[in-house]
Amino acid sequence: MIIIRVITMSTSALKTWELLLTSADLGSVAAASEAMQIDNVTAGRLLTRLEKEIGRPLFVRRARPFRLTTAGELAAEKIRPILASYQEAMQSLSRDSAELQGRIRLSVAGGYAHEVLVPELMAFMESYPGIDFDVSIARTAKDVLRNNVDIALVSEAPSDPGLVAMWRDHSVFIPVASPAYIGRRGFPRSPEDLKSHFGFVYTGPVRTPAETLERNGKSAYIKWQKSLRIADIIAVKNAVLAGYGVAVDMPIVHCHREISDGRLIPVLDGWRVPTRDLYAVTTRANYAVKRIRTFMDWYVPRSVAAARLRDRHISELLGLML
Repeated sequence: MIIIRVITMSTSALKTWELLLTSADLGSVAAASEAMQIDNVTAGRLLTRLEKEIGRPLFVRRARPFRLTTAGELAAEKIRPILASYQEAMQSLSRDSAELQGRIRLSVAGGYAHEVLVPELMAFMESYPGIDFDVSIARTAKDVLRNNVDIALVSEAPSDPGLVAMWRDHSVFIPVASPAYIGRRGFPRSPEDLKSHFGFVYTGPVRTPAETLERNGKSAYIKWQKSLRIADIIAVKNAVLAGYGVAVDMPIVHCHREISDGRLIPVLDGWRVPTRDLYAVTTRANYAVKRIRTFMDWYVPRSVAAARLRDRHISELLGLML
């Protein structure tokens, strides 16, 4: 019954009951009016209206100090827990509102920020306008522990017990070349073929450069005729799209659209750089902060759902097991 009454009772009714009980606690309507910032005339009208709704007197007229009638005391006994629950709920909502404001320091790989992250952050900020972001590039789990960032999107599972790591995707690496390049230089089908091809090697800070390829339990070292090392995965992709060479470790998140529309073609007949799991990482203390927990709990399921949809599409398109 108390729950039902809390749900159905209007805010104005709760305030009137609060006025009655505060008057009893402070000894006068005038003192209660001042405490609640209500003028005396309005306070009198509210109490009179409340008595009419109840159908009996709730306080003794002209008593000094203010005194409840027997009916008023019985009502007060029932109403006080309801008011306490209401006030606690309002304080909790106020705290939540305050905690859902402020800045989140987020670190990601540069290419991911360029092609994927910004639309996600814009969608989140539309739902939570009190939160904004400071995005940096290629920080690690150690940076999270050192409080250089609040959250880092990393490509390895952290082992420190003070960290919270949530799996968000896996980085499947697809060896690709453009139709124009293949038309000029031929289609590389094995690691051995790479010795007669030009390669673009990603050397950015989020992972070590690829050295081996795997297929069906077998492993082979990568050897190029000639190569160019670049620390920007988007620059690598653009060079491959332009027909300059081959990339064997293009993350699927950066090439699935180009594969779908035919601008990039998977090569090497199933030989691939080993897949890496991707995580969103923060400290346990940070995860207790409402704005940070809210973002991680919002973002990670969306990332997982998008990854599954992407992988299903590419698997059906190319017959690849991802």
